[in-house]
Amino acid sequence: MWHLYKENELFQRYKRKIRETPIASTGQFRRLVSFVKPQLTRVEVPTFIAQGECDGIAPPKSAEYLYQTIGVKQKKLTYIKDSKHHICHFEENVALFSQVLDFLMER
Repeated sequence: MWHLYKENELFQRYKRKIRETPIASTGQFRRLVSFVKPQLTRVEVPTFIAQGECDGIAPPKSAEYLYQTIGVKQKKLTYIKDSKHHICHFEENVALFSQVLDFLMER
């Protein structure tokens, strides 16, 4: 079973990140999330949320949570099929940028 993890790119990336990320940074990130989360219902500006379907860092449920929790009515959630966490750097970025522009132009 262990050999499956050794071959898994996502597992290897997480393993490397755990070793390389300072514990203080992880703590600060958790503090930030704890601070921001209760504020989401107070968001009053139009919001565009994009989620890469292949994102191994932020699960789709995070984008869905943001969409459901943000208080503004003018919001959009879109999934980009073959994109990972750095969504703007993948082949579908032109389609993403077009969606963002359309969203902004509607305002």
